[in-house]
Amino acid sequence: MRLSMSFPEALDLAVVGGPLPSFVREVTCTDATVRADVDLRAVPSPPFALRALAAIAPTVQVAATFRSFAAGRATFDLGIRAG
Repeated sequence: MRLSMSFPEALDLAVVGGPLPSFVREVTCTDATVRADVDLRAVPSPPFALRALAAIAPTVQVAATFRSFAAGRATFDLGIRAG
């Protein structure tokens, strides 16, 4: 079975259980890559390493690119860019 939907439809489905966390500022999609802008300063109760990183780079862009799906597992390439 294959289920296909547009990114806006998938995002609507993802937030049915509640809104995105407040530290996620924006979510976009291009082809197989989903990008999220994350405000590290807004993460609740962050550990010291995250607070230190947020002092240097308050926001980051996280990119997850879909690579494959096999045996019930999805595989993504992840990248994080500061700035």
